[in-house]
This record gives sequence, C-alpha cells and structure tokens, in this order.
Amino acid sequence: MGMEGEGRIDDSVWIIKTHYPERIGHTEFNAHKCIVIIRSPIDCIASLFNMIATGSHNQSITDEQFEKVRHIWNDFVNDEVKVWADFHYYWTKSPQSIPTHFVRYEDLLLKPYETLVELFKFLLNKENLDGLKIHQIIQQVTIDQERPEVYKPRSGKINASKKFFTKEQLVKLRQVAYREIRRFGYLKMNQYQENPTGFISEDEEEEKTQIDKEHSNHVAWLLDFNMKMLSVALKMNEQFKDDLLNKVYIRINKKEEIVRKQSKEDPTARGARKYKSILRDLLI
Repeated sequence: MGMEGEGRIDDSVWIIKTHYPERIGHTEFNAHKCIVIIRSPIDCIASLFNMIATGSHNQSITDEQFEKVRHIWNDFVNDEVKVWADFHYYWTKSPQSIPTHFVRYEDLLLKPYETLVELFKFLLNKENLDGLKIHQIIQQVTIDQERPEVYKPRSGKINASKKFFTKEQLVKLRQVAYREIRRFGYLKMNQYQENPTGFISEDEEEEKTQIDKEHSNHVAWLLDFNMKMLSVALKMNEQFKDDLLNKVYIRINKKEEIVRKQSKEDPTARGARKYKSILRDLLI
C-alpha cells in the first residue's frame, strides 16, 4: 500500500514525509531542508479527530454523532492545542539549523500558483523560476480546472470546523497558541483588514501584553520568514557547493525532541491510541 517511494529515507527519494517532532518515526535520518505544511488549528484538530473516529482520511462523523462524543472532544482539544503549538514553535524558533519553508494549506486553496512558485524556488535554490519546465507545470496544474489528485481526502474547507469549538475552547486556543496563530495568519487583525483565514478576533487587552507584535499584516511574518530562509538556502548552496549535504543537516526522529509525550493512556505517543477505542465504541 502507499505511493512509490513512500517509507524510504535514503538518497533514492528527494522529499521524505514525516510528522516530526509531533511524533516519532520508525528510524532516524538526516534532513538538509524542511518544508512544513501548516493548517489552522481548528481545522487541523477537527480533521485528526475525524480520522481517529472513522479510521480513514476521507470520512467524517456526522453532526449528530459528534454530539454523542462531545465530552471526548473537549479532552481531545485540550491535548491537541498544546501539541499544535509546540510543533510549530519547534520549526519557528531561532536560529533554525536548516533552511525551512512554510506552506499554508489554506494558501494552496486560495492562491496555488504563488504558493507553488515560492515552494519550488526554495527546493531548487532559485531566485525565480523563469525559463524552467517546472514553472510551466505549475501554471498548467493551477490554471486547469481538473487538477490531478493522488486520492481524494475529506473536504478541506477553510475554518469550517469552527462550529465545533465552544467559546471556552477558543479561549484555550488563544492562551496556548496565540503567537503561532498570529504568525501564521489565523488571527482576525482588525475590522479594516480582510483575512479569509482568520478565525479568532484580536483582543485589545491581550494585544497590549503580547511580545509578538512584529507585523500588522496577517501573513507578513510568514512571508518574511520564508524570504529569509530562501536567502539562507541560496547562501549555503553557494558556500558549501558539493559538500552541502555533509555540512548542513539535522537528525530527524530524535526521541528527546518529540512534543507528543508518552503516557499510560498513550504509550506509543501517537495520539490516536488514547481515543480510538473510546470513540469507535461510542459511535457504533
């Protein structure tokens, strides 16, 4: 099962998928660059809840079923908010040991052309993609109405899961993950600035106490981070040339870095085991 190359961690593949440091993989390997796919915590947490409850990537429980397990949902949100925040803090803390590029899931929906161009500039160590075949391919797949799909997951709408969160749970999100929510553009900055990905409003009193007030634009921090990381990648590529892979890397799947901690209820620190049997028993 799976796609060609899936599970390989050697030089036969260009990109390796990992959940690190959210959870540990089966073995350690070296990474020389990192692409981090991010998504709004409300949709991310709800999607994981649906995956655990249904055992699939393309099914969701109904609203009626959700009400049956709402008491489980509250505990789940409390656990996952911290995991979401800690995971993203790991990849944004300074200094980063390897060039890192963030891709927002929402931007793949809202502006796929611009998002893919920036991604491949980072991957190929290019200031632009002019004249490259990949530029033509990006234009084709983002303009064509029938975009290619490997498989069709559950519907991925923006902020569609907010209806499942109580006011208290949104307050919890703000308390635990405010910095990451703001930096990644999931905060409604003010009434004059349109932000289709913002799901929680700015709080004036809280804003006064926050250290992280670098930018007023909802994605300015993210754009600035990616621009700096591209510059770092270009400089490293020029400096080390053929010896780059030996000079610039981190070890992936180091146990001491994992943000999802082992517990009696979750001995494998994978999240699903703690809730899977309870949810599926209740939903039968």
